Amino acid sequence: MEPMTDNNAILILEQDGELQHLLEAILRREGYDPVFTTDGKAAKAVLRTREFAAFIVDVSLEPSTLEEGGRRGIGFLHYLQRRRPALLPRVIILSGLAPAEVHIELGQMARFLRKPFDIDDLRETIAGCLRTTRSAAS
Repeated sequence: MEPMTDNNAILILEQDGELQHLLEAILRREGYDPVFTTDGKAAKAVLRTREFAAFIVDVSLEPSTLEEGGRRGIGFLHYLQRRRPALLPRVIILSGLAPAEVHIELGQMARFLRKPFDIDDLRETIAGCLRTTRSAAS
């Protein structure tokens, strides 16, 4: 079965309920369709049935059951890196840590947004993902 494509869908891995509500309000107001999961295993399952324009992954998630050794949201990122690397330019890494403190070996492919983030920075970062997605499809 071919995954359903939705150019406005954004998959979000985030456990913080307050941040989920904030992201949902912002993204819906901007015309996006946010889909929330709280761990890598659930994200992988959703990804089997639907394509996403962008991904927002909180790397401070609790240990992921997605893959052995997967820690926090990093497990899902490592899954994408190994199994679906073409999706990495659509990833926004969300963390309270500075980029240098996160130690994710994804090169320059994924984008980084530090918490707390400015709403305009979120909009701009998502727009960058969508430009990448659309130019790759052309």
